[in-house]
Amino acid sequence: METGRKKYFEYIVVLLLTLFSMGVFLFSSIKTSPQVFTILFFIMLIFYAFVSKKFYSIPKEIKFIIYAFCAVFIATFPNMFFNDSFSYGLKIFNMPLGYVLGAAVLALSFSLRVSVKQEAIFYAIGFGGIINGIIAIVQKMIMGVDRVYGFSAIAEFGNIGAVLGLCAFAYFLAQVAQNQTQKSGGFLRNIFQNKKIFFGVAVIFSFFTMIFSQTRGVMLGFIAAVIVVFLLFFFLGKERRWALLKQSILLVLISGILLSLIPQVRDSITKRYEAVGSDIAQYKESEYNTSLGLRFEMWKEAWTIFKLSPVIGLSPKSICDRKYEIKELSGSLRDVENLNCYGRYHNEILNVLARKGALGLFALLAVWVSLGIFAFKLLRSKERVIAILILGILTHYIVWGMGGEPMSAFMDGNFFIIIMIIFSLIACQKTWKKDEKI
Repeated sequence: METGRKKYFEYIVVLLLTLFSMGVFLFSSIKTSPQVFTILFFIMLIFYAFVSKKFYSIPKEIKFIIYAFCAVFIATFPNMFFNDSFSYGLKIFNMPLGYVLGAAVLALSFSLRVSVKQEAIFYAIGFGGIINGIIAIVQKMIMGVDRVYGFSAIAEFGNIGAVLGLCAFAYFLAQVAQNQTQKSGGFLRNIFQNKKIFFGVAVIFSFFTMIFSQTRGVMLGFIAAVIVVFLLFFFLGKERRWALLKQSILLVLISGILLSLIPQVRDSITKRYEAVGSDIAQYKESEYNTSLGLRFEMWKEAWTIFKLSPVIGLSPKSICDRKYEIKELSGSLRDVENLNCYGRYHNEILNVLARKGALGLFALLAVWVSLGIFAFKLLRSKERVIAILILGILTHYIVWGMGGEPMSAFMDGNFFIIIMIIFSLIACQKTWKKDEKI
């Protein structure tokens, strides 16, 4: 009887964690959803740990990721001990606390050896991409919104579309590599039975989210990540290289034809990229109040802040107190009266250098390197798709980080943390040995 109850309880845990994982993608357009589901994960794991009381060893690659997540939080502290910075407010800790929570969830997940259902989660990814695409279409083509934002913000919504589109594309290629055959039945039934078709449709809908958000950095990050994902599948899938190339070209052609037929798509693409030349021309005339112009000024300020405090950076209070000095030394054209001392600097590395100095950059690089090492080791295992996905998402975040700061942003950072936890669980759960108790 006791064994039966234990198995039933474990089944409930797996079911709930799978539902939470699915919720991350299905409700990804909502700003607070990544953090909410991370907290639900944590509560469920704490309860399971209290009931189970069985703990297992954590792989060293996962320990490296946990330490890196904690380092991001720790690197936020040093400059707060100067200039009475704690009295100014603790808003600066919002995102670093997300890394601490992520580290705790990751540690509990692996020490308890919990599982999630991979098939259900990937279908949630596909449906999430389609749902967000529909939201983008409604906001742009029916409501007349200039740049769609879902239920969050413009850049965040665009990033969600890029990540889900990238995941769907990777799973599309996985089906091609496995030589999945078409099922018999009606058109709609075939879409859901044939994963290749289903995830191909999800990719197309994700394009609407990215394009209608008109976030250039997100689109550039997505393109770079798609190239990385395709090349990894191409060079690792020796027997199916021609099929991978042919099916990828076919998906691109179908997507291009469908999107080119919609005037709003053409306008969204041309509008944002034509603005690049205009922004640069205006900046040469000392008109900085444009998308690129403001970034150039922020980058100069961030570099100056780093030079003022290269090891630990400056706290928000110190930046506010020294804003006139920063403006003078950097030669920034921005009006210091409108300066948001908590504001980010629209470049991941410069933002971290200004806020946390070299210590913060070391912590950020540790996160990227630890996940990269984990993924590269997975490439030699049966969980190759997950490894390629992790490397693709890393590429997207790093490239987008040239013009934004997704690792430091509340929604984007929390989304990154929870999906890395989910994919790490999927990758490792099949190989765990239950007799490796501490």
